[in-house]
This record gives sequence, structure tokens and C-alpha cells, in this order.
Amino acid sequence: MKFVLTSQGGMPDKPLITETVKLFGYKSAGQTVMRKMEPLLEKLVKSGKFQILPNSMVQLS
Repeated sequence: MKFVLTSQGGMPDKPLITETVKLFGYKSAGQTVMRKMEPLLEKLVKSGKFQILPNSMVQLS
């Protein structure tokens, strides 16, 4: 996710997860993958590495 945000800048959470999953060779992010990646994104936000802006964009802190 950090690589995606570094190269693309801020983006909404779902597209961020989708683009991250594509980097690992998957064609899309299904429900199972989304359920596993969303807590990781939340953890990165809580740790202060990422921030979610008022317009729902995720960006590096």
C-alpha cells in the first residue's frame, strides 16, 4: 500500500486495496481479499503511517 501511495499519491481506500492486490499478481480484489486487507489499512492509519483526509482519500503521513 505504501508503494501504491508513493507512486500514485492519495486515493480512496477501496482503489488503494485493489491496486495493492494487483501488485501481487491478482486480477481483482474479491470479498475475501478485501476483508483481509481492510484491517491492515486500519492498522496503518492507527499507527500514523497513513492518514485519511476529510474527503476520504488515504495518503502517507
